[in-house]
Amino acid sequence: MGALEKPGKLNEVKHLIRVPLIKQQNNYSCGIACLQSLLYYYGTEIDYRELSKRAKTTEADGTDHRNIMSVVKDMGLKVELQKGMLLSDLLSFIDKDTPVIVAIQAWPAKPVILSESWENGHWVVVVGYDEDNVYMMDPAMLANYTYIPVEEFNARWHDKDQDIVLRQSGIVVKGNRVHDADEIKKTR
Repeated sequence: MGALEKPGKLNEVKHLIRVPLIKQQNNYSCGIACLQSLLYYYGTEIDYRELSKRAKTTEADGTDHRNIMSVVKDMGLKVELQKGMLLSDLLSFIDKDTPVIVAIQAWPAKPVILSESWENGHWVVVVGYDEDNVYMMDPAMLANYTYIPVEEFNARWHDKDQDIVLRQSGIVVKGNRVHDADEIKKTR
């Protein structure tokens, strides 16, 4: 597949973690949706509003990475902030079935060059890769995984969170995976 080609279907992506798809409820709760997806992945259910309250999500600032990490710790999972990662570092987590929350530049209100922008921060969960693309659970999208070509992903993989620059950083959450995307469950 060439770099300009659109990827095919999910089952064609060799390195893909099928985390729960969670849609953010407003334009500032992407961090909460990513957090909820990973908590579900590791077997912890929590109400979206309760999660938003615990993570101190605000319309002005969204969700600070420190608050995401605090909630993860409170839920009994291991979490660490990896700063200055190489793409190969990020992808090695995917190879270990460990999805990673990252901040990228996305969804600008007006046209901008996202590789140069620092005002369009957006949390996503990196869930896969192939030779040409990085795959994500993007909470701004409804019911689909998304992708960004590798070179473009690298250029957009940065943000500011209050006073901290998050350049090529990721929130790595570790636990025992419980979620099975292929399992069909009985409605209670």
